Amino acid sequence: MHVLPAPAGGRTGTRLRDCLFGQGHPLWLRCGGPGGGAGRVCRSFPHPSLGALGAVVKDPEELEAYGRYLALVGEAWLLPPNASQLSALALVGELLGEPDLQLAQSRDLEQSWQQHFRVPGEQNLKPYESAHAAAGGHAVRVAVAELYQQAGFSTSPYEHEPPDHLGHELRFLSSLLTTAAVRKRQGELQAANTLSSWVSGFIREHLASFLDAFVATVEKHALHPFFPALARVSSRLVWGVYDGSRDDSGSRAAGGAPSLPSLPDH
Repeated sequence: MHVLPAPAGGRTGTRLRDCLFGQGHPLWLRCGGPGGGAGRVCRSFPHPSLGALGAVVKDPEELEAYGRYLALVGEAWLLPPNASQLSALALVGELLGEPDLQLAQSRDLEQSWQQHFRVPGEQNLKPYESAHAAAGGHAVRVAVAELYQQAGFSTSPYEHEPPDHLGHELRFLSSLLTTAAVRKRQGELQAANTLSSWVSGFIREHLASFLDAFVATVEKHALHPFFPALARVSSRLVWGVYDGSRDDSGSRAAGGAPSLPSLPDH
């Protein structure tokens, strides 16, 4: 099986401890975890500026930075973010002009998160493709699960949520982008281009079918301003890595799953 590396940051892999913007706006990630104490600088990534959003992302450092952002945001939809993750999200909010991401504290956010994602009712935001896309239901979940299987992507440690959960789909993009960055650095441009085709094909076939509707639902029903801000940031990051020139690479095949090129060995 072709296994994609787990996205860094949050609760999987190395934990994001801190994010600092330096001169010229590089994003410095300070990491803890095995082999590195808190405060150890792992590496820096030039972050995508507001002007770069919507442009085709080709630079390996940009790909990796987007991958980290998407992993961080994806995990915030899957479990209530802890204090460390909220600090990182606050800086993403500063970057993208969403100050409400900077106001949240883990203690006052926990109750709203539970109401939005665990308690039935109108306030439940339903962060699932099958809940908002026109062609919803079981077929969507099967199609997404098939793509994860083809790519070797695991929903662990969030198996309690179905595969079409927004958090899983954002983390899947993160894995593809992170692997594409590695392949570009290694000079394997064909493999990197194939992975980029998967990114744009998955966005077009899945995230594009429900993300706008989900953002509108969150803006209408959210009890805490953090969630509309997180939804808008999720959307902007997704469209920041979409390459419309790859539209012919992922046409929907019979049976519902996009017909994407075979992934390179990892």
